[in-house]
Amino acid sequence: MISVLIPAHNEEGNLTPLVQKLACTFDANHLDAEVVLVDDGSTDGTHAEADALATEYPFLHVIHQRRNRVHVQAFRGLDAISLTRFARSSAVYEAMIAIAMESATTPGL
Repeated sequence: MISVLIPAHNEEGNLTPLVQKLACTFDANHLDAEVVLVDDGSTDGTHAEADALATEYPFLHVIHQRRNRVHVQAFRGLDAISLTRFARSSAVYEAMIAIAMESATTPGL
């Protein structure tokens, strides 16, 4: 299993295409994966969008923080996934995030 950690702050509208691209990538490559999304005190609709996506995509786990606390956000996400898995899969999930974010923000991909 691989784990993807996604920090998010005021990302309303960006999460849906990102999670959809991740789902397609997981399915196309037959990957056993999870996504931990840390909403870092967003003041837009990120909270609601993330929760709605979590009901649609069982691999998505959402953690909400009340205030923007960038310095602890990553550690909350890492607490949600095992550090051992994180260390073993870091290169894989970093590449997947880069691909998914690029294709989610580039028309026609």
